[in-house]
Formats: sequence, structure tokens, C-alpha cells
Amino acid sequence: MFGKPTKLPAEKESGGSAPVRTRASSKSPETSEKSPKTPAVSLWKFDSALRHFLKRLVAIVIAGLFFGCLVSICQPPEKLPAPPSGSNGLAVMQVIAQAKASRGSDVAELSEADVNDYLGQRTAPRGFLFNNFCRFDGVTVSFQRKVCRVYSRYSIFGYPIYLSGAYTARDDFGRPAFNNRGGAIGRLAIAPVFMGIIQYPFFGELWNGFGIERETLNQFRSVEFEQGVVRLLPEQ
Repeated sequence: MFGKPTKLPAEKESGGSAPVRTRASSKSPETSEKSPKTPAVSLWKFDSALRHFLKRLVAIVIAGLFFGCLVSICQPPEKLPAPPSGSNGLAVMQVIAQAKASRGSDVAELSEADVNDYLGQRTAPRGFLFNNFCRFDGVTVSFQRKVCRVYSRYSIFGYPIYLSGAYTARDDFGRPAFNNRGGAIGRLAIAPVFMGIIQYPFFGELWNGFGIERETLNQFRSVEFEQGVVRLLPEQ
């Protein structure tokens, strides 16, 4: 009458349909997406290259400034006064003594050449470091309108180096005084504010050696600098 029910071919004895297997992706979630670190790595490389370039640039600029200053220091000043001629510098003291004795009627007018001849006799070369490899060679002055420039010449291992200072004269309660107007090492200019700090190491020993001349200047009323000459005005 009725036969036994038959199973469909696709069915298994378990009674359920066969599960569909899916192949697992071989890529991890981190690699399957685009890497977010790529822009950061590029930015880091650019920043590192920029810092390296700036360091090199700063080093080049500092080295250039150093060698530029060294070249300027080794060059002599542009307008050096004539060296002493070797003539008798005692004429300077004679003119000063005559002006002092006149009690204001005579003015002691000294030429640049006469003053430099006198300085040449008052100063002598002497070594001060490394067994005379560094020595003081002499001092000269140059008179310009309202300005006196003092040049000290040194020899460093046989190479000449010039230290110079510029000064103006003023009246300090009836006595001459001098103001610093800057200076230079070779052709490297030094501002007055810095010259005020280093002028004593530069010229202190030299200035201390002219004690007699300083006392003589203090007996005059004022000092005037003109082109090539200096005038000492005695007390009246």
C-alpha cells in the first residue's frame, strides 16, 4: 500500500544540510588595510633631513664668520701713519716746556711726525711670550680732526698684528680727558662699548709706561686734534 519514505540525495543521515566552509583569509586585518604609518615615516625622514641641513648650514656660517674675522685681524690697518724717521724726538719736550713757561701765551703745536719720532725713542721692542716669539714692536699715532688714533704693533711668531684705538679729547674741569671711540684688531672693528672693556689689556701697560707724559698733559688746559697736528693749550 504505502512504501517507506526515501531520503533526498542532498541530505545526510544527520538530517541537516552540510555547512558551507569558507576559506580563511591569509591576510591579517593590519595588512589588509592600507598602512596608516606611511605618511608618518615620510614626515619623520623629511624632518631629520631638514635638521641635518640646518646644522650643516649653521656650521658653515660659523666657520665662514671665524675665517672672515681671522683674515680681517691679520690685515694691517688701511691708513697707517709713517714710521718714525729716527730724528731727535727731544724737540717735542722742548716745545712743551716752552709752552708751559709762557703761561698761556704760547700754544704747543706738535706735528704727527715729531710725536712719532718721540714715541720711537721712548719705546723699544721687547718680547713678552714664548721666548720673544711674541713681542711688542712699537707705537705710533695719527692725528685727524678731533680724533687721535693710537696704533700698537705686535709681532706674533714673526707676523705683524696691529691693535688700534680711537680717542677724542674733552675738557674735564680744566684738565684734558679722553673718550674712547672704538678701535680695531687689524681691520676688525671693535665697538666703543667692547673697546671700553678690553682697552686696558690692549693699552694699559703701554699707557702706564708714559707716566711722565701723562703728568705733563695734566698741566695743560685742553688738547685739540687737527689733521696731522696736535695742539696743547696751557693754563693762563
